[in-house]
Amino acid sequence: MKENMEIVDILMQYKGIVDHAFDECTTLTKVIIPPSATSIGSFAFNQCSSLSEIEIPEVETIGESAFNGCSSLKQITIPSSVTSIGSSAFSQCSLLRELIIPPSVTEIEPFVFNGCSMLDHIEIPTSVTFIGASAFCGCCLLKEIKIPPNIKSISESTFRGCSLLNELIIPSSVSVINDSAFDTCSSLTSITIPPSVVSLGNSVFRGCSSLRQIEIPPSVASLGDYLFAGCLSLQNFEILESMTSIGASFFYGCASLTAMNIPASITTIEESAFEKCSSLKHVLIPSSVALIDESAFRGCSSLNEIEIPSSVISIGASIFMGCTALEKVTIANSVQSISSSAFEGCSSLSHIIIPSSVVSIGVSAFRK
Repeated sequence: MKENMEIVDILMQYKGIVDHAFDECTTLTKVIIPPSATSIGSFAFNQCSSLSEIEIPEVETIGESAFNGCSSLKQITIPSSVTSIGSSAFSQCSLLRELIIPPSVTEIEPFVFNGCSMLDHIEIPTSVTFIGASAFCGCCLLKEIKIPPNIKSISESTFRGCSLLNELIIPSSVSVINDSAFDTCSSLTSITIPPSVVSLGNSVFRGCSSLRQIEIPPSVASLGDYLFAGCLSLQNFEILESMTSIGASFFYGCASLTAMNIPASITTIEESAFEKCSSLKHVLIPSSVALIDESAFRGCSSLNEIEIPSSVISIGASIFMGCTALEKVTIANSVQSISSSAFEGCSSLSHIIIPSSVVSIGVSAFRK
């Protein structure tokens, strides 16, 4: 029966659409829900891929995945009576273009609009105090969004893949920005982090290839790995003096960075922290740094001089591999080992003195 269903007019006596009522009715094109209905259950119209016309009456709840995968649905009005919208309720509604969330809603659950790739306008009321993980992930036509003033955190991957998003204001109520929150927002050119923020998770701005400037307030005590990886347009960044380490792949592929002043608070430069920063010419490593992890400056093809401070005892694997402009290296007599491929491919290297403290040199350490 499901295979041939096209139009459904639900009888007046029904008070709600039960869970899975029309789940995977792929030929269903139109549904008329009576005004007596008070709820739409979980997965009620899940994967109804031909559904293009539906009018929601004054229901109070829209369940989890209620319209998930309704890929023909272009327009839908959420009535002002709705107080709860379940996770993934409109996920993968790939033709849905515009949506207004009523002020009766206080939370946007995870994945609610995930994959709504044609959604270019959405209004979130100030009543909303929580936006769940991946709520707008993959909404690649969304250019502008106003985050309500009472949001306390931005969840994981909330705006990930919103590739046309170019205007965003983070309210002063936000204290935490979680992993991948703005990952691959490739049109975002600048962003201001309010002083209320104390933590930035992993990959928050990864792949924001148009991001040119950003200021991190001193209130931020925790910064994750891959924070600016793939931010091709980022020209400068001031490392906070509250930071003690530069995380793994922190600036990976930041091809527009030309110089970096590392403060004395830094003790560790983690794996691939500056890898493929191809315009980076000048880096001063302070004597506070005790560990430079492998591939930290790999592929920094414009770097021409480096000094390893006396606080370092080991030069890790592939640290300067492929630094083709590197001419001069000064190694402190504290260094005891030079790992494999440390300077491999440094074709311009003409001046280096290996101190007597070095007792181990790895395979292909200086191979050109």
